[in-house]
Amino acid sequence: MSEYEKYVGFGELKSSGSPRVDEIEALLVHIETQVKRTIRKPGIVEDLLKQIGHKRGEVSSGNYNSDFMKDSDIRIFRSAKAFLYKESPEEISDEMITRYLSPPVSKDDNNRIEDVFKKCLYAAMNSNINAKVVGASLGGSLEPLSNILAGFAPRGVVADYGDDFALLMEKVVTLIESEDEINTSPKSSWPKFCRTILSAAAFFAQFLDGDEFINWTDGFGTDYRSIPALPLLLGKEIYGMGFTIACDFLIELGLENYCTVDTTVKSMLTSSGLLHPGLDGYQTLKCISRIAQHNDTTPYQVDKVFWLIGTGYFYNHLDLGKQNSGARLKKLFLDLIGMEKQSETQTEA
Repeated sequence: MSEYEKYVGFGELKSSGSPRVDEIEALLVHIETQVKRTIRKPGIVEDLLKQIGHKRGEVSSGNYNSDFMKDSDIRIFRSAKAFLYKESPEEISDEMITRYLSPPVSKDDNNRIEDVFKKCLYAAMNSNINAKVVGASLGGSLEPLSNILAGFAPRGVVADYGDDFALLMEKVVTLIESEDEINTSPKSSWPKFCRTILSAAAFFAQFLDGDEFINWTDGFGTDYRSIPALPLLLGKEIYGMGFTIACDFLIELGLENYCTVDTTVKSMLTSSGLLHPGLDGYQTLKCISRIAQHNDTTPYQVDKVFWLIGTGYFYNHLDLGKQNSGARLKKLFLDLIGMEKQSETQTEA
């Protein structure tokens, strides 16, 4: 056992019954303070503070992959899934709930690179202000752009425009017929969307077909630590594609390693003690992927279980049950987790 392990007493910590992430970090902060106050040997102090800082970084980023973190991931997710089936409105059957826990499309349906490219553009078009500007100009459909985008063939788009977004912008203005409807200043939505189109075309032109692209994405799904790297990479390759938009695109492809990183889910995970407060979408997806790996399931399912509890919104069955009962379900679930935590602590005591 190292000096660090002796000093922090991790044997005692591991027996404390699946502590919350914020409790672990608070303990490490306390230990760090005590080290500075009580140990006088510079070499040992430096080593201890370095290791404690590393552990704090792991905990605060949601990466703490110790036995007790794994136990928490398994216990809380299993409780959440059982709770969802038990406490959902009685009109919502178990079979209905199960269908919510898988993407509505299969990743095997993306054998054409044109379809992959188009789904990427839809994700970009439907985001924030683009939906109000670009989407409104096109009536919510990308099909009007098909003729000027080579039938959505990425290599055809690259051949026609290269990176000349101004040329594509001219074609768009002609297509929509009234220049008054389009703000063509460089920082407005349409010119930015044209940049997105051309950078996405250049990226997808690297792949022979949709199957090759899907197989390439599979390489990121082998470990929870690499899963969030794919949305980041897409954001680097494709102009205007933020982390959330990239995740939306990957979900539309039927990739079960990705989810919406919704604020409701972040709140549920934080309240359950599985996610440190204030983390961004990347770290949240990493946490969700960790929970999925520990439970032998998919990030999509983990996300959807917590989202349905947090919102109570069964969007495919609006005519059944009590909709928007999320506040009630969320409170019941967090109370249940609190009682389990208290019972566990009392048993060990």
